[in-house]
Formats: sequence, C-alpha cells, structure tokens
Amino acid sequence: EIVIKVAKTEYFKQKRAQKKGLNTFELFCGGGTLSHFFKQAGFQVKGGLELNEDYLALFHKNNPSEEIFSINANIEDIHTSYFPKDIDVVLSGIPCTTFSGSNVKLKKALKAKREGLPYDEDEIRKADSGEALTFYVLMAIKAMNPRTVVVEEVVEYSESSASIMLRLVLEHMGYSITETVGSGKHTKRKRWCLVANMGKEVSLSGLHVNDGKSIEDFLEVPVEEREWKHKDDFPRSRLNESIGIRSCTPTDTMTNTFTTHGTRGTEPILQHPSNPDLYSEFTNREIANIHGLDNTFELDGRKTIDRQVIGQGVTDMFAEVASRILNVYSQNEINCEIA
Repeated sequence: EIVIKVAKTEYFKQKRAQKKGLNTFELFCGGGTLSHFFKQAGFQVKGGLELNEDYLALFHKNNPSEEIFSINANIEDIHTSYFPKDIDVVLSGIPCTTFSGSNVKLKKALKAKREGLPYDEDEIRKADSGEALTFYVLMAIKAMNPRTVVVEEVVEYSESSASIMLRLVLEHMGYSITETVGSGKHTKRKRWCLVANMGKEVSLSGLHVNDGKSIEDFLEVPVEEREWKHKDDFPRSRLNESIGIRSCTPTDTMTNTFTTHGTRGTEPILQHPSNPDLYSEFTNREIANIHGLDNTFELDGRKTIDRQVIGQGVTDMFAEVASRILNVYSQNEINCEIA
C-alpha cells in the first residue's frame, strides 16, 4: 500500500496562508502596548506571554475578556504545545537591553573583544542569551503558525546575527518580509519593525503620518495650572552639565526619547513657554499620551510600574503598521471574491 500525503511543511504553509481571522498573541507582551495599537485597528487580542507578573496583570487589565490566554513564564521554559493554535498574527518585542545602543558596558566589551583586549565576559554572555531568545521566538511562531508576524525592536537588533537568522527562517517558511526603521509621531524614539506576511508584502513606507498635534495637546495638566520649578531645582541639570536639560516646549511637536527610568539625567522635561529657566515634569499619563496610548489604555496606578511599561512600550508608528496589515487582508479577500 502506498499512501500519498502533503508534506508537513507544505501542509502548515498552506494552513497559515488560508487563515482569515484577526486574533493576535504577543510574545514578551509587558503591559500590552503593542497589542493595544492592533486592538485599536480592529484586531482581537487573544493572549500574551510575559515573565513579570505586574506587567501581565496590566495586560489583563487592558484586555479583560475571559477568553484571554496568557502565559506567565520564560519563553525558553515553555513547551511549544502550550501556545494557542487559533492565532492569526504573532506580535513580538524581544527584550532589548542586550541590543540597545545605550548599553555602554556591552559596547565596550564587544569593542575590546574585537581588538583582542581583555573584556567583560558577563556582558558578552548576556548578549548571547539575548540573541538566543530569537530561536525560541521562531519556535513559538512555528507552533502558532500565524498568517502574519510583526517584530518590533531597537534599531541595533536589525544588524545582529539573530536578526539574520530571523529573516532567513521566516523567508524559508514562505513569508514575504518588509522592514523599516521609524519613530512615533511625537517622540524621537526609533524602532525597527519587521512584518512577515503570507502572500502580499505589507508596505512600510511613509509610516510617519502628521496629525497636526503639539505636545500641549497631550498634557493632562494645562500649562497655566502646572507646577513650574527653576532649572536648578532639578538634579538632571547638574548631572548633565555638558548636555544640558533635554526639554521641549508645549508648542513643539516632538520630544526626546522617554525611558523606563524617570530620574535619568537625559529624560525629557517640559520647558515653560515664556520663561526658559522654568520646567515641569511630565506625568506618566502624559508620557503615555505622547506615545499614542490614549485614555483607553489604562495604567497600573503605581508610578514605577507605569513608567517601566510605557518606557518599554512601542510608539504609535505601530498603529499605522496594524492598519496597513488590515488593509492587505481586505485586498486579499476582495481578490479572492473576484477570482
């Protein structure tokens, strides 16, 4: 007896190409900032994986459905059978501290290693473990077999050996890949974005859409009601005497990048519109607003947790990415009906 069947690889390729739903699952979901932009576009958030319990609690707060399937664990500890199978879009923001250009210790260690000098082996090991996460991300993608994969990362990741592996494997699986580097509408925070889609490529050109707003439009406390202090009252003015205070005025359209550290010397601060010696700190709600996370995205209420989630979160360029993917889906369905 000879039994002829479609090869497993071809079978799963056909299956993911035929998916028609809008269900998303986010790896390293944090508080769900990336999922939020996709939900706003019309996708259904079905779950996420996150190690930090506080972040995952916020993810659930913003996605209160009883059907949410979340995993609280390290991705490398999860057997692929635990991942859901009814997922159409896998979102992933791999922890970026090992890749970030602000990781001065790692940059020094890598430079010393290249030059044959003594180097910090712990920093190199951390970098290696960060790159290894990409392998587990690919295993999760294979298990969920989505129609589309969206990866957001710091720009430096796009030049790593891990990103080369990511592209090669996704292309081998039959995905059409597009990628770009962009920033938010109102923050200079740059992010690398890769979209892998079964079928037509998703255009990522011209993601930056001008909405005509200034920083003042995102303030929860109006300019005339804010607490203004002299620049000498802020520690950052002494920490960064060579740089100065990184600030913006209410009428500016952009700020510098916000991080998870509210006390860092390079954190943006609001400058008084008429007195350049007066400044006011942004609230976490205002920072969330500037990132594109409007009041529909609920904060935790604890200052540190909120700042970490917002600082780790993505910018509103991904709202446009989500819209582009949805548009490609619609075009495919129209073409299928015509055929």
